[in-house]
Amino acid sequence: MTLKTFFNFTRIQTLPAALLSPIAGCLFAFWYFGSFHFWPTLLFFIGLASINLFVSAWNNLMDYQKALDPEYKKWNIIVAKSINPKLALNICLALLAIDVVVGLIVLFLTNLAILPIGGLCFLIAIALGILPIWSLLMSIIALKVIPNIKKFRAKQSKSETFHLQIDNLMLFNASLALTLLLGIIFK
Repeated sequence: MTLKTFFNFTRIQTLPAALLSPIAGCLFAFWYFGSFHFWPTLLFFIGLASINLFVSAWNNLMDYQKALDPEYKKWNIIVAKSINPKLALNICLALLAIDVVVGLIVLFLTNLAILPIGGLCFLIAIALGILPIWSLLMSIIALKVIPNIKKFRAKQSKSETFHLQIDNLMLFNASLALTLLLGIIFK
């Protein structure tokens, strides 16, 4: 597998959107608390990138395995780039393992107080990979997101419904940014 194919398989283009809120959170923490811890923060972002790439790759793998429409299936990156499904699964598991290992290193560099928060974030990321409807922050935009998901599941056509998933990603990230902004304003 080439690096370009790996980036397409893991949807690397979604990574900047996933990093936006944590970067804003780090900037806020530095401004508010006046301190910055380089190594735990760097490792946190490595873990965050890894879990983000895992979720995207897992979604591609599940789209391939569960696609009902042969026309939609042929547009999947696994078919389009002739990726062996076992290799795709191994990549997913490797990205998940990287996140767990990095998370444990951050835990040992800091303290046990981050274990429940980190564990919860890990479970949420896994749940989002398995159950894309579920998210606490999506409740703000559920009236738009849920119909988009239903339309996409009813008809998996790249030309007609794929854009709905991109719309959902943008709505989700906008709600994250809005939540962060409201948290800063009304602290």
